[in-house]
Amino acid sequence: TIDEVRVWNIARTQQQIQENMHLRLSGTETGLAGYWRFDEGSGSNTTDASGNGNTGTLVGGPAWVTATEPLGVGTSTTQTVGSTGTVTFPGADLSIDVTVNLGTDDLVVTRINGSPAGSQPSGGTTIGGKYWIIEKYGTGGLTVNLSHTFGAGVLTPDDSLNSAGVKMFR
Repeated sequence: TIDEVRVWNIARTQQQIQENMHLRLSGTETGLAGYWRFDEGSGSNTTDASGNGNTGTLVGGPAWVTATEPLGVGTSTTQTVGSTGTVTFPGADLSIDVTVNLGTDDLVVTRINGSPAGSQPSGGTTIGGKYWIIEKYGTGGLTVNLSHTFGAGVLTPDDSLNSAGVKMFR
């Protein structure tokens, strides 16, 4: 399945691609030539969300399905991890304590504000109205402890009472 197609008229770095793969674009990003979200749900046309008017025509009788990758509006940041210790991801409200490190890897943390579009793992939920995705790139091995820092009033009494709803997925 294809969830979105993005065409750029400028080169994108590996980091830019990794950091933006779970983020919904505004459509006005510099160098964005075409952006098809496939949100129509039926038919054989798809609208270009870049504002450039490149309406897509789908051929071969496409089957419309629910997206499988989480996608939404939020923030994303990359940190290179090459040793043990605490790694903080600015803007993502997340710290990772690396307790074992067997190489150098890039960790990309994406925080989506609200529930993401696309399917979520069974039992997945937002915490304080946010949803996190952690991706590891590289061939090293890591053992980590995760911790979130929430500001005053972010967690509701229901969140505190429902700690079983806090889950990690791979």
